[in-house]
Amino acid sequence: MNLLYDEKNDSHHYTIDTLTLHALSLGIPIVTNNEKEFNRVPNLKVENWIAG
Repeated sequence: MNLLYDEKNDSHHYTIDTLTLHALSLGIPIVTNNEKEFNRVPNLKVENWIAG
């Protein structure tokens, strides 16, 4: 999996990848209701505060 921006990614994926890399570098979870988008990333903690 390549999390770095390339010409095939659109701005949405660039934003997702930037947030993901930042969270991984700090060791903090991503809090989102869109778990599917982030669960593809190994070692990333994902929390959904809406689903409980």
